[in-house]
Amino acid sequence: MELTFETEDLRDMCEQEAKAINRLGPLAAEALKKRISDIRVAEYVDEVLAGQPRIAQLNGTDCVQFDLADNYVLSVTANHIPPRVRSNGQTDWTRVRRVKVTTVEQ
Repeated sequence: MELTFETEDLRDMCEQEAKAINRLGPLAAEALKKRISDIRVAEYVDEVLAGQPRIAQLNGTDCVQFDLADNYVLSVTANHIPPRVRSNGQTDWTRVRRVKVTTVEQ
């Protein structure tokens, strides 16, 4: 799956273990590393089963959230143009192959 990041700082934290440990602590940093790896190897986002994935809303946008450790949550949004949506207007996660990491927060 293709993966982008909302900000450069977020990208650095997700790709550099030392920055993730410094910001999140060792347990959440390790979980983040695993979830990012899981997302990268999946073909579609709905194939990622680790981290108790769930559909949520983030600033009015559909997202998938994954639990990390220490109450941190990783949120990703679809990053397709045009968006992959169902007839009801909701994101069709079974067709999402491009995601953007939008937040990692408690």
